[in-house]
Amino acid sequence: EKTKAGSAFANNTHVKTIKMVNLHLDDNFAQALGKAFETNETLEKVVLDSNAFTGEGIRALFAGTGKNSTIAELQVRHQSKVMASTDEETLPALLESNKSLIKLGVDTRNQLVKMRLERITGINRDAAKKGIIKGERKRTDMEQYFDKIAANDDTIDAVELVGNARFMGLKNSEKTKAGSAFANNTHVKTIKMVNLHLDDNFAQALGKAFETNETLEKVVLDSNAFTGEGIRALFAGTGKNSTIAELQVRHQSKVMASTDEETLPALLESNKSLIKLGVDTRNQLVKMRLERITGINRDAAKKGIIKGERKRTDMEQYFDKIAANDDTIDAVELVGNARFMGLKNSEKTKAGS
Repeated sequence: EKTKAGSAFANNTHVKTIKMVNLHLDDNFAQALGKAFETNETLEKVVLDSNAFTGEGIRALFAGTGKNSTIAELQVRHQSKVMASTDEETLPALLESNKSLIKLGVDTRNQLVKMRLERITGINRDAAKKGIIKGERKRTDMEQYFDKIAANDDTIDAVELVGNARFMGLKNSEKTKAGSAFANNTHVKTIKMVNLHLDDNFAQALGKAFETNETLEKVVLDSNAFTGEGIRALFAGTGKNSTIAELQVRHQSKVMASTDEETLPALLESNKSLIKLGVDTRNQLVKMRLERITGINRDAAKKGIIKGERKRTDMEQYFDKIAANDDTIDAVELVGNARFMGLKNSEKTKAGS
């Protein structure tokens, strides 16, 4: 169970600090935790002083840290077992590729080993002082792109990524973060993210973002890796959205369960904006119910009832532009104009204002 405890951190995305001191932890625990370091993307501080690791256990922790990109501090001092000199000599090489570790505590007698370890953490500290906080590398162009979307950058009004290798190279946590980036964005109208191996975590984040987004109109997510869980999350978000007119989630690499298919129409029932939908379903009744929802919305759109309101006439829009101080209009000349006279009295009054 102690060894199992070490493995528990492998895919955890919430724990940032581990302090397990004076617990008689052995090499089996160290090996399990070191292996977990290789996939963990959240841990920042690990303190394991005063346990019972031998050189074998400490080497395992160093090996895992060498493959980790978030741990900034590792403390393994005052172990009850003395580390062999041959084990000490292997430590710097195990840490050589690490870019995040800026604080290290380990008992070594070999002065050359101490110097080499200090050199590694020193390089990382220098990088941190130059703005690479917590020992992390500078954020990539792709990460910064979605940071801009989250910050509501008005220079981005559409996202189109099809089979993009740079996006697929992001950590899973960054992909999920990308899905959340649209929650409060007021500029992006179209998302086309196709053939990117997007998973349910991304779908859940994006679906949640749909609930608050009031700008998106077209979302194309074909040829990804959503299961029924992910598609349900997207439909649930769309059901609470009032602007998305098109949603495409066809050709996923995972087959949706029939039980998931059956839940989709109810999730969309309250939506009034969706007029075009692409989703692979085998259940004909589900297809009919989904088509009924989009059909009702299409009929409303044909009647000019967009988002529950009729489309404003050209004459109404003309005076809307004047009210908005449109610089293309510098004179108004209407003589016996039937379209103006056909306006409702409330619109004529509004025109005067």
